[in-house]
Amino acid sequence: MSTFLVCVGLGLATGLWLMMTLGILVAWRMASLNELPSGISRDRVLLLMHCLWLYAIGGVVPGCLIGVLIWFGRLYGDIALPAMVCGVVTVAAILASAAAVFRLLTHVLASRDVLALYCLVLMATALPVVAIASAVDDGAAAWAPGGAWGLVSAITLVSTGAATFTWLYRRPMIHPEGVRIDLNKLMQVRAGAKKPVGKHTVSEPKSYAGNHTKTLLIGWDGATWRIIRPMFEKGQLPNLRGLVERGSSGVLQTYKPPLSPLIWTSIATGCLPSKHGVKDFTTWRFPGVKTHIAELAGGVGAMKLMRWLVPGWEAPISSDAVKCPTIGQILSYMQKVVGTVGWWGSWPAQELNGFVVSDRVVYTPSNLGTSDLSSLKGLTYPDWLYDEIKVMLRNPDSITLEEAQEFMNVQHLKPGFRKPYDPEHLFKIALATTESFHKVGLYLYKKFNPDFFAVYFQGIDFVSHFMWQYAYPDSFPDVSEQDIHAYGEVIQRFYAYQDRILGEFLALRDDHTNVFVVSDHGFDADLAPFVPLHTGRHDLEGIFVADGYGVRQGVNCNMTPADVAPTLLALMGVTVSEDMDGRVLNEIIEPAFLEEFPVQYVSSYPRTVTGRGLQRDASMEQEMIKRLRSLGYID
Repeated sequence: MSTFLVCVGLGLATGLWLMMTLGILVAWRMASLNELPSGISRDRVLLLMHCLWLYAIGGVVPGCLIGVLIWFGRLYGDIALPAMVCGVVTVAAILASAAAVFRLLTHVLASRDVLALYCLVLMATALPVVAIASAVDDGAAAWAPGGAWGLVSAITLVSTGAATFTWLYRRPMIHPEGVRIDLNKLMQVRAGAKKPVGKHTVSEPKSYAGNHTKTLLIGWDGATWRIIRPMFEKGQLPNLRGLVERGSSGVLQTYKPPLSPLIWTSIATGCLPSKHGVKDFTTWRFPGVKTHIAELAGGVGAMKLMRWLVPGWEAPISSDAVKCPTIGQILSYMQKVVGTVGWWGSWPAQELNGFVVSDRVVYTPSNLGTSDLSSLKGLTYPDWLYDEIKVMLRNPDSITLEEAQEFMNVQHLKPGFRKPYDPEHLFKIALATTESFHKVGLYLYKKFNPDFFAVYFQGIDFVSHFMWQYAYPDSFPDVSEQDIHAYGEVIQRFYAYQDRILGEFLALRDDHTNVFVVSDHGFDADLAPFVPLHTGRHDLEGIFVADGYGVRQGVNCNMTPADVAPTLLALMGVTVSEDMDGRVLNEIIEPAFLEEFPVQYVSSYPRTVTGRGLQRDASMEQEMIKRLRSLGYID
């Protein structure tokens, strides 16, 4: 028994050393990715402490397994099993580090080369393991530091360390296929020079006194020309088609990965994700660490470990994670009246010269069917606005059979949330959320008539994810005729519904109001979904349509998400920030307009974050995460 305990103790010590070393590297990498203050700062120290105890817990099981292996090798092995284990570790480290060094020399270092981190930790651990094995069994002497394989281990350790050191300091974005991409340079190639030669730069932000242009920005998450153009040919979507015919339109070439929060934030800020700081659907908030941890060290199990041990640390993206001023903040600074409804990551509602209805109003306790009102603060700005609009918010279970039959051919609705991937319930969420922002948006747009108004609708994205196989069954042979009959027209009918809502907003605008309809990405079939029934996937081609005062007719061109904000500012006669990564689409603006109101630039605008000391509501955030997980956005 004493030998067994000694072996397990040695194995446990090895496992803890292995995982805690990995925890140090993970903390180092995450501090670099999230631009924590350099040096020995409070945030870095706390992040290191959190990673150490998390990975220490994660090392208990593998440590005990190592101990049991040593004990079995000692008890039953004709040859030293510890030596075999060390041999496998060493050979694996040699192969992995050689591959990493090769990619390092060829300047193509994929994100999965985080394996180099594993190699470094494994080799750092291999020497004490070899020493332990040598003490247990003399047959492992060849693997000791002075032996032949010990020398190979040392060489591998050095080469792996060099590859890892280089990887840790790499900053450009990495394409999933392994090609190195500097997204800033890609933007310049794709969009052309952001600031034309001879641009007019001013020292202070200003706006043209004679330019009274207003803007209506409508977001259709997931809308694609793949569906819209065939519907045009059938005479459908008359309101969107009218905008296309009177104005300019084209493909919105989105970023990869096409994740909605980072793209809608690029649309709102004119900046790339690497600058505005929103990288995913969620962020991690380590206790005591002020900085949002938006990027984890990929490939080393950090996300799965934290979701297992401390799920409460993961929270949906929020407005205080955005590092760049939004177009709403810029226009507020210029004394324009601003209103936004439902925009991604807009909670807590920021203080603007106008009003904000955050995306979380559709997750409120009343909407979720409870009576706890303690979490309502920050859902809107001003706070009292929530009392005015709450009667317009819909609960998914309030969707009636008659409403559902406008989209699907069913005789009854299944009650409640039957299972995580229930298309019918997700449809009810889509319709309830869209109807909520529809009613609230129309009411506030009519009441306040702001200079800039933005409203976001997610419904098309919801139904496209889970109804694609019914709309396009030829690619999915297992879909039944009964389901095709019931759900086959949901996607197209939802587009028609969104077009009717568009028409209601257009009826309220005047001749000096520009209208932009944009989507963050498109959709295509997913023939190998990793989430049940998740048969529609994001593609890289969204839509943009622009019409109104100063917009040219008949122009077809492409734009990127970051081009939206500077183009809107230019059309409103407001100086464009040089901090923006996007460019002004001069090709869609009337030459006479540009002659009267030349585009002006200013170095930057101030960024103010006013979270107002609000506390997170755990139940609301867990409901949001559950919904994101049901859509396959997070694991």
